[in-house]
Amino acid sequence: MSEIKLTYFNVKALAEPSRMLLKYGGIDFVDNRLEGSDWEEIKPKVPFGQVPVLEENGKEANQSVAIARYIAKRVKLVGDNDWEALEIDAIVDTINDFRGKIAAYHYEKDEAAKEARKG
Repeated sequence: MSEIKLTYFNVKALAEPSRMLLKYGGIDFVDNRLEGSDWEEIKPKVPFGQVPVLEENGKEANQSVAIARYIAKRVKLVGDNDWEALEIDAIVDTINDFRGKIAAYHYEKDEAAKEARKG
C-alpha cells in the first residue's frame, strides 16, 4: 500500500475537495497542513512554488483540480460514459470560475473596483 500525502495550508480552500474525496474513499493519507510561517521554507521545494501537492510513491503532482479529478477516479466518482464525464468537468470548471470571481472580489483593495466587481 502506498503512502499518500496531501500538502496544503491549514484552511478549507483549494485542497478541501481532495481531502473530502480521500476520506470518502477510505484512503489513508497524511494531511500535511502548513501554517503561514512555514511557507517561505516550503515554497522552493514544491512544484512551481504552489500548493496543494499530492505525493504518492515518490511522485509529486500539483494543481488542485487535477489532484481532485485523480482522486475522484480512484474512488469511482466519475461519469459512466464520456458525456457524463464532460458534464462533471463542466460543473467543476464552473465552480472554479465562480471561486475565482469571489476571490478577486474578496482581495480587491480599491473600493470602487470592488463595487464594480459585484455586477
